[in-house]
Amino acid sequence: MLYWGLPVVERQHCLNALCGFTPVTGGEIWLDKAPITSEPAEKRKITMVFQSYALWPHMTVGQNIGFGLKVQKRPEKEISARIDEMLVLVGLQGRKEDKVTALSGGQRQRVALGKSTGYSSGYSCSG
Repeated sequence: MLYWGLPVVERQHCLNALCGFTPVTGGEIWLDKAPITSEPAEKRKITMVFQSYALWPHMTVGQNIGFGLKVQKRPEKEISARIDEMLVLVGLQGRKEDKVTALSGGQRQRVALGKSTGYSSGYSCSG
């Protein structure tokens, strides 16, 4: 998804509404041919990667990536496999046990993308 030309405030408001963080006061939001306007944020298959990355500093790279799946109470084998898959996808193989505080800014950004992509089977937005 690309918002081109909108001022930052409007773009952020659109992303927040899409993710369910901001109430929609008029119109509807449709995703995959279904209305999602009234669905709570946790029911939408959308994640957002915040500019600050929203990583847990006391957790490892793998724990951060798997956090959302753990909250969803997914089986441990599935979580572990998804973490490994995301580490390959974002180019951080071998960094699973590292603390996120030991990573560069670019590596932290990739952890946040892996966390967002690993948790959602739907869509990711960058805010």
